[in-house]
Amino acid sequence: DGVDTPIGDLHVSLKLPENLFITETQPMIGWWNSEKMAWCSDGHREKDTKYDAKTHHLHIKIWRLEPFAVLQPRALDFPYLDWNLMKQTEGKESGVVLTLKGSRFEVKIIATSQGVSLLSPAVPGYEGVMSPGHLLLRLKKSGLNLVPTDDDAKFCHKPLKSKTLEEKSCNDLAHVVGVLDISGCRYSSSQEADVALVKIRESCYVLPEPEPEAEPEKVD
Repeated sequence: DGVDTPIGDLHVSLKLPENLFITETQPMIGWWNSEKMAWCSDGHREKDTKYDAKTHHLHIKIWRLEPFAVLQPRALDFPYLDWNLMKQTEGKESGVVLTLKGSRFEVKIIATSQGVSLLSPAVPGYEGVMSPGHLLLRLKKSGLNLVPTDDDAKFCHKPLKSKTLEEKSCNDLAHVVGVLDISGCRYSSSQEADVALVKIRESCYVLPEPEPEAEPEKVD
């Protein structure tokens, strides 16, 4: 009963790269409509789509001979359930760890003077240090979008904050994250566009100031 294939349905089985962030056993499949210049989700038998996260094998049944792709909503992991910034001194070099708790994953990224590294989830090909922009773009292409746009906010049902506030908040938090632990506040989204709320506490990694040495007593 194929529409575009004279021989009917075609069974396709392939192994996807191991660095893709796919958790669904029946991921969304789409084909490229060159006339509409958009991805369309018909053209395959949805009930026959199967994905094994352990072996990374995808099985689909299609009846349209067009370019196919695995699709995911851009705002799949938004809004965050929680986030925090904490100093870390373990290992060879101290840094700051950003933890983002989404609907599918808990992502941890450490930033040091050398660059940033992905701590979790553990994914092949993401070992080592890279620039922040490089890491975020690679994650986005692999199905884990951590760089939302203003257009994504409508899917999260969250009000936008002003650009001035965003820039000032990033600058201010960067100056104090070495001595304070910072985390998200659920009341922040209910504030005006020029107001942001966070929770702070003294970092447990802050070392106390050394006590001044006492002057030696004079011995007669």
